[in-house]
Amino acid sequence: MKKRVILYLLAILPFFSFAQDDTKKDSAAVADSLKKWKFMGSFSLTTNQASYTNWASGGETAISAGSLFLYNISYINKKSQWENVFKLGYGIVWQKTNGRKKSDDIIDISSKFGYKSYKNWYYSIIAGFNTQFDKGFMSDTIFSSEFMSPGYLSFSIGMDYKPNPSFSLLIAPLAGKFTFVQNETLANAGAYGVKPAVYSEVTGKLITPGETSKSEFGGAIKINYKKEILKNMTLITKLDLFSNYLKSPEKIDIMWDLDINMKVNKYITASISTKLLYDYDIKIGKDENKNEIIETNEIKDRVQFKEVIAVGFTYKF
Repeated sequence: MKKRVILYLLAILPFFSFAQDDTKKDSAAVADSLKKWKFMGSFSLTTNQASYTNWASGGETAISAGSLFLYNISYINKKSQWENVFKLGYGIVWQKTNGRKKSDDIIDISSKFGYKSYKNWYYSIIAGFNTQFDKGFMSDTIFSSEFMSPGYLSFSIGMDYKPNPSFSLLIAPLAGKFTFVQNETLANAGAYGVKPAVYSEVTGKLITPGETSKSEFGGAIKINYKKEILKNMTLITKLDLFSNYLKSPEKIDIMWDLDINMKVNKYITASISTKLLYDYDIKIGKDENKNEIIETNEIKDRVQFKEVIAVGFTYKF
C-alpha cells in the first residue's frame, strides 16, 4: 500500500511543478504589465488678499482663491503609447464693490494613442474635450458662457514625432472640431460661430431657434513640450493649430497654453499660466470709439489672452 502511495505521488509531482511554474509566469506577466502603467497627479490650492484703508493711490479690497487638479494616466510598451491627461481648475475673486466673480475656469481632458511606425514616428490618434464649470460674463451685464456653452470636442489622426520624452509633434491631415452651445440665449445670438436664430422682421418673434452645435473638418498640428529648464522650475507648453478645409482654410485657429511651475519646497509652489486663443468664428464686441456704444464694425474676431499667477500649496500623489 505504501509503495502504491509513493508511486502515485511521484506520478503527480511533475504536474504540481508545472502548475507552480505557470503561476509564477502569470504573476510575472501581471507585474510586468503593471510596470507599463504610470499614474501621476497633483492638487494645488492658492489664496490671495488685498486690503486698502484710506490708501491715497487707490485700490480695491479683494480676496481670491483658486484650485487646480492635474492627473496623468499613461501606458507605454515597446510598440505603443497611450496617454490620458485631466486638467480641472477653478478660481474665484471677491471684490468689495463688484462682489463675486470667477477668475479661472478649466475643464480640459485629452487622450492620445500612438503605435510605433519607424524610429521616433508613431501612427497616432488624439481626442480632446474642453469646457468650463460655471457661468461667465464679459462685463457685469453681458453673459458669455457656462457649462457646455461653449464646449469643444476634437479629434485628430496623423503621425506623431517623439524624439525624446519632452517633445511631441503631431501632424494630422485628418481632424475634426465640434463646438457645442447648449444655452438657448447664446445659441440664438449665434455665439461661438453657431448658426444664429431667425426672427420676424415685422413682429420680432422667433421663427427658427439658433443651432446648438457646429462641426468643422480640416487639418491640425499639435505641439507639446515639457522640460525642467532650471532647478525646481518646469516649463510646460501646448500649441494647437487647426485649419477648416471647408471654410476659410487660410485662417488658422490657435490655442496656446504656457505654464511655468516653480517649486519652493515639498509643498509650496508658484506658477505662471497663460492661454492665448484665436478663433475666426468667435466674434467679440469692443467699444473702440469710446462712445459707450458697440457698433457693428466693432464686433469681430480678436485674439484672446488670459494670465494667472499663483502661489500656494501643492500636493503630489
